[in-house]
Amino acid sequence: MAGTMDEAMARLPASLKRPDPIVFHDDSEDELLDEYFASCVPLSNLPTPPLSASSRTPAHHLTLLVPQNASPQRLSPAVTAAYLARASLPRSTIAFAACILDSLSGFFVRTWRNELATIRVLTHVRTLKPSEWSFPVVTGSAWGAASGTGSSCKPELIVLAALAIAKSWLDDTRTGAAWWAGKIAAGTVESTEVDATIRCLLKDIGYALAAFGAEIVEEMEQEIFGDLDENEVEPEADGIYPIAGIPDCDKMHDGHAIFNDGIATPEPSPVCLTARDGGDMELGIQA
Repeated sequence: MAGTMDEAMARLPASLKRPDPIVFHDDSEDELLDEYFASCVPLSNLPTPPLSASSRTPAHHLTLLVPQNASPQRLSPAVTAAYLARASLPRSTIAFAACILDSLSGFFVRTWRNELATIRVLTHVRTLKPSEWSFPVVTGSAWGAASGTGSSCKPELIVLAALAIAKSWLDDTRTGAAWWAGKIAAGTVESTEVDATIRCLLKDIGYALAAFGAEIVEEMEQEIFGDLDENEVEPEADGIYPIAGIPDCDKMHDGHAIFNDGIATPEPSPVCLTARDGGDMELGIQA
């Protein structure tokens, strides 16, 4: 059959025969490629340096988990380190807060901004005197100024609220938003803002705190701390952090529960060592 086909093709006129493909090979292309590869040099002959110590701290890790579109100004790791130093939280609590931040959806920032804008507008309305009331009380421009584009939203609220949720879930303590805003944040945020941020975080993750099991938290803890020594102090957290109403106060140390009239305080009373007299100052109820 093959021979018959070849004979038939041979009897065809030359005009009907398919010409053989012609392959052109340009040697100049090979020369250009050789010259290009010869001109390529490595970016650096030195090995890639390891990450600095400041970029491996828990504060830096938590800061990176904050959504980038939360605020035009990125949160400084020093602020987060100050929160961790004042709160003296265990590693598991910090890891649990990191799990919350890591699971936030893309809709969180918009919901959070709208919630903070609503709080600011309602706070403004409450401060008005009856003679200053007008309808509408809040105009569109005023609402837009309150919501803004995130310039008035503080990204440190997100870290603070995540730490508050983690501590309440794991320790079952009665530390309210006022304690986090006044003591841990040193009065830089309002308790109403902390409450609103906590609500937004819980709503965004579907209130599924039980979904962060022990294995997930342990994996996050290993990722955050790694081989960091238990007693090692973060570089950003080393120093004096002022606490509202207490001048020249070092970072807070663990205290002890104090009994007064037969009733114990609900949590250990923090103790701070003042730099002036080196003594102890109790922030709880004095016996």
